[in-house]
Amino acid sequence: MAAQRPQATIFVLDRSTSMSGSIAPLETKALTSGLKRFGSKKLNMVAQAVGSTTSVTLWEALVTSVKAATTSPVVTQADQIAALAFATDTRCLLEIQDRTKESIDAMLTELDATKANGGGTALYSALVAVMDRAETYDADFNLVVVTDGMDNLSTPEDIQRCSELSQSLITDGRLNVAFLAILPEKKHDAMRAQVQDKLGVPAENIRIVDRNRLNLSKLLDAMKKTVEIIASKLQR
Repeated sequence: MAAQRPQATIFVLDRSTSMSGSIAPLETKALTSGLKRFGSKKLNMVAQAVGSTTSVTLWEALVTSVKAATTSPVVTQADQIAALAFATDTRCLLEIQDRTKESIDAMLTELDATKANGGGTALYSALVAVMDRAETYDADFNLVVVTDGMDNLSTPEDIQRCSELSQSLITDGRLNVAFLAILPEKKHDAMRAQVQDKLGVPAENIRIVDRNRLNLSKLLDAMKKTVEIIASKLQR
């Protein structure tokens, strides 16, 4: 019987300029409730860091949700972790490495230092960079992809290669994608169709939330449901 490949959880996060927009303020009680959905009592420090009544940017809210996710099986059951942030270009926040307290802390430090000021949205170019690595790397790749916009910068070549790689790797059981999009409601159907068509991601792996009604608690809830898609595989 062949040995099971290591499982790598990789966060692929949108840091385009639109992610600097604000979301609704939230009271401490609601924020703490949202964080507790991840099942950890250690997240009060996250609530305190965010603040109780001030509005936060969408990027800051996303960073908070990733911090919460590090206490869930999507990270705790992974063998390796990595993270990158994309906009006009792609920035590696943490190269693939063994999941340890030190590597998780290093990823979160880089996230805290990253700003949402990267320009447009080259989603498929970022995914190509990950999937090219997956082709030759000895691990299954489990991607948590979060974006607030349709791709508007990737080259036709990158879009085509991303589509081919994604569908091939998913078919071979080497790639699992959980996709979270934050968009106005009128764009939900188009995004869902695009992710299914170009990436081969099944409908049940796609979460889309309404940007116009978003607050931090709703984003935390959406992230929890998104990472559970990956966690269910890691816990088998």
